[in-house]
Amino acid sequence: MFALLSTAEWIGFLLRKTSSRSILSKLPLPNMGN
Repeated sequence: MFALLSTAEWIGFLLRKTSSRSILSKLPLPNMGN
């Protein structure tokens, strides 16, 4: 449970540090919101 929480916090940190736009752009997914 602790590890899971840490993972969630780490993901949140990454999302905040790197713009979501860049992440979505790198992911092999259809552009949801340019």
